[in-house]
Amino acid sequence: MDENTQIFVSESEELLEDMEQALLALEASPNDDNLINRIFRAAHTIKGSAGLFGFDDIIAFTHVVENLLDDIRNCLVPVSVDLITLLMKCKDQIVEMIENLNSEDSIEYPEKAELLALLNAFSASSSSDETPSIASVKQVVSLESDNSTGSIYHISIRLGLDTFREGFDPEIMFEQLKELGTITQIKMVQTSIPRLSEIDGENCHLGWELSLDSLKSKQEITEVLEFMDGANIKILSPDSQSKDFIKLINELPEQDSAIGKILLDIGAISPKELQSVLNKQKTQGGLTGELIIEEGLSQEKVVKSAIKTQSKVRKEKQTEREFIRVAADKLDKLVNLVGELVIGSAKITQLAKSRHDIELEESVEEMTQALEDMRETALGLRMTPVANTFNRFHRVVRDIAKSLDKKIRLKITGGDTELDKTVVEKIGDPLTHLIRNSMDHGIETPHERLLANKPEEGTITLSAFHETGSIIIEVKDDGKGLDAEKILSLAKERGLVAKDQVMKRSEIYKLIFEPGFSTAKEINNISGRGVGMDVVRRSIESLRGTVNIFSEPGQGSRIVIRLPLTLAIIDGFHVQVADESYIIPLDSMVECISLSDSQKIEANRHDHIKLRDSVLPLIPLDKNWGINKNQNTFEQARVNLVVVQFEGKKIGVLVDSLHGEVQAVIKPLGKVFDGLRGFAGFSLLGSGQVAMIMDIADLAKSVASKERERHNFTERRTRKRVSMTDILE
Repeated sequence: MDENTQIFVSESEELLEDMEQALLALEASPNDDNLINRIFRAAHTIKGSAGLFGFDDIIAFTHVVENLLDDIRNCLVPVSVDLITLLMKCKDQIVEMIENLNSEDSIEYPEKAELLALLNAFSASSSSDETPSIASVKQVVSLESDNSTGSIYHISIRLGLDTFREGFDPEIMFEQLKELGTITQIKMVQTSIPRLSEIDGENCHLGWELSLDSLKSKQEITEVLEFMDGANIKILSPDSQSKDFIKLINELPEQDSAIGKILLDIGAISPKELQSVLNKQKTQGGLTGELIIEEGLSQEKVVKSAIKTQSKVRKEKQTEREFIRVAADKLDKLVNLVGELVIGSAKITQLAKSRHDIELEESVEEMTQALEDMRETALGLRMTPVANTFNRFHRVVRDIAKSLDKKIRLKITGGDTELDKTVVEKIGDPLTHLIRNSMDHGIETPHERLLANKPEEGTITLSAFHETGSIIIEVKDDGKGLDAEKILSLAKERGLVAKDQVMKRSEIYKLIFEPGFSTAKEINNISGRGVGMDVVRRSIESLRGTVNIFSEPGQGSRIVIRLPLTLAIIDGFHVQVADESYIIPLDSMVECISLSDSQKIEANRHDHIKLRDSVLPLIPLDKNWGINKNQNTFEQARVNLVVVQFEGKKIGVLVDSLHGEVQAVIKPLGKVFDGLRGFAGFSLLGSGQVAMIMDIADLAKSVASKERERHNFTERRTRKRVSMTDILE
């Protein structure tokens, strides 16, 4: 696509998204004029922009949609659920047509004819259920809907003194007017005729006030009468069009135009009339709007409406912020360059410290501070509100609720919470799975809810908020909750857990994230294949996030997703084990402690220590990752404990040395490291050494998984030994 077409596509997508949100809101408030006007403006703007590029198919289809929307605005067609469903489908059709603009092949739209037929059937002027042809639709587009009915224009004509000398016959003028329409009233003006003794036979003193019933626009009438040089002609649009003119003013793009330009754009005055007003303004002064009213060129209420619109736009422009569209790949490149600067800055900082030059260290410190501000600014450019993703689920909930014959409302909180654009793009599909499952498995039918003393309409709450350097996204419903016994029974049937295994309720709930697990009795187009929740877990973990589920029987379920704010650069804490360097994300750290001798002995013998009257589980990194160390040095050397937290839990990580805070540029691990647990990526230190970035949540789960396997293996060996003894006896 060329640049202009790309702009059209981008702006149209925004308009269509706004149209969908307005349609969803209109269903709850069917008489809201502002919402109806928002929908109409979106369709009208898309049609107008498509006309600039000659996208005939989009013009033709959008025009028919616009006609129906105009009937709705004029209260000729009532808003109903079926009507909104139709307009939703029309919006989807326009989206599909825009997406195919770059296609070189001829695209067929099988649903288009049906939609046109439905639009025609809903229209106030329709009297037939027949499907309109594409040709007839294009023919309708070529006509201006504003002139579809006759209008009574008032025309004031004063011929010039030299009209007869120039050989002009006034009868020709009336013949021209008859071609434009029907002259319903006419009156000759005699006030300018002098006394008989003063009459010059060659001078013309004729004038008329007449009413013309015409389908033509004011501009077309003006063009017909422009040949009459020296004549003073004023064409006043009919009062019936005042409302239409005001409506057109409200639909104009919000730009700071002059009053005369606004009235010219909507056809309230002609170019010649505007020029005459501007000429008078130069010689006599005064305001354009007042002169137009004084000359009787347009209705006073129309001019005042234009003045009001102009004042509103100017006021908004004084306070509005300016935005520039920037391609996403340019932002990504900027963040990557900042990341390289961070790595280079770390090297320079280390070199400066080794030189012991105070002035050099101060300069490097200033540079580092400026670079940190630059990093925050660059990352801020990639941050986008989650509302852009959340709002699209209104449509999902509406359509699925209708197919399930349930009443469900979506409530959104924290939509202004910002998140890295990469994370926002990838979180949409997991959220779709979660919401669909809540609607299918969680929310009951209206009848079931009434029996459970609940309102007929169920509620799904989608919320987002920040917490300790992460973003929390919750999907909550007020349905029947999860049945722990049923989940455990199905898991045992499918071999996901041992037949005699006893599990906590929280552990049972996590089984729904296992591959192939589903509680649906039958497969439908919403759920039942056992892939949704597994996809959710893997998608979220690929973003270095975690997902947990909480439920109360009869009260509903709550799924909590924790995600990092960014995937590019983080504040970390540099630690070392033997000769290996690691970086712990700073937002997961609680404190650092040097173990006492007694605590070192306790940590060496057990997998936990007692810290402030609480038991703290420990993860010795050397043992977990197989780092060779002299065991005797453990009790002799200084041992540091880094207390970290995730999902509201605390654990201790044993390390040898602490090196302080660093800015870590996250670089992904290669495919050869697929399946490596406990790491989010790697980074380069100022020394050039590679430091692995720890994923605390995944590390804890990996250690717990190893402990569970070791425990199960021990139990199996014990059972096998007993069984063999029985056989020998």
